[in-house]
Amino acid sequence: MLLNKCFLSGIIIITLNGCAQIAADMEALSGLSSLSQPPSITEIESAKTLNSPIAISAINAQRDYANGIDISITYKNIDKSRIVKYVTFKVIFKNSVNDLVAGEISGSSFAYLEATGPFNPNEVSWGGNNGWSNAFYHTNASHVEVVSMSVEFMNGDKLKDINVQGIQGGSGLISKK
Repeated sequence: MLLNKCFLSGIIIITLNGCAQIAADMEALSGLSSLSQPPSITEIESAKTLNSPIAISAINAQRDYANGIDISITYKNIDKSRIVKYVTFKVIFKNSVNDLVAGEISGSSFAYLEATGPFNPNEVSWGGNNGWSNAFYHTNASHVEVVSMSVEFMNGDKLKDINVQGIQGGSGLISKK
């Protein structure tokens, strides 16, 4: 039996079948592989399939010493002609067994993260001017997912509550600072 050691984000994982698939799975979930990268063609196609004018490539979430969770989202305006004025991401938080968790302060299992543009067509942004600090508080929250978004354009057009649950690039693990 051949055992392989995989080194991922400081974690050693021993596998029977090799490291490549585990690495791909971890990178897809964590968002760490593409935090500074614009959305890929696959991520853009995923957004288009869900009728979203915003494609996401990564979510980075970090917990501070008081269990406050800071979030950064890398995204792109993929609308070909309209400038985005505001984008609001609705995110949910889950524990390690995939159950929703309620915020220790808010009592809610979701948070709204708003970013102010303008974001021109094909422009990439890293969310909320360096992210959203202490967007959520919970001891056992282990990952965050974007489930919907609302977009307002400079011309006054509005798209509300676009269901993007399952959008590629739209989930990330919560790490410690």
